[in-house]
Amino acid sequence: MNDINFCPACGKELSAGTAYCPACGNNINGQPAYSGQAESEKRKNIERTKMAAVLLLITAFLSITSGLWLYYNSADFINGLIDTYPEFTDMLSSMTAIMEVSGLLCAVAGFISIAVAWLAFKRKVWDLTVVLCVIVAVLGNLLLGLIALWLIWKAKPVFEGNDQAQNVYR
Repeated sequence: MNDINFCPACGKELSAGTAYCPACGNNINGQPAYSGQAESEKRKNIERTKMAAVLLLITAFLSITSGLWLYYNSADFINGLIDTYPEFTDMLSSMTAIMEVSGLLCAVAGFISIAVAWLAFKRKVWDLTVVLCVIVAVLGNLLLGLIALWLIWKAKPVFEGNDQAQNVYR
């Protein structure tokens, strides 16, 4: 076996005999280090979670700003349409409430997206992260939400408390 190992928590390269990881502070004693193919896959999965977190933060910004804009400007938008198309007044007048609710749902998806980004970055509670990411994709930004969901799905082994991680990285 060679003298180079990797931290089981963050994947940082360690020299033999290191008691604590200099990158994350993880206590190395009592935990088997890993090397080779498993280390490479773990680093790739950690990068996937970081990319998912970035996409989710972008989604959060887009969802919150567009949702709040829609909520606060829906009445003006509908009134402009009514002025332009007075023959549709009855139909358009009921649309203000629908647009306001849609705006609020979009903004809520943005705040959920922030929580999911934190869970993905910290690699905690994979099941909850996936469920919330689906909600973000449906209510917020479908494309970015689905890409983040795919990245999180692929990175399942690096999430804390995952039984699969014990088999792959030990």
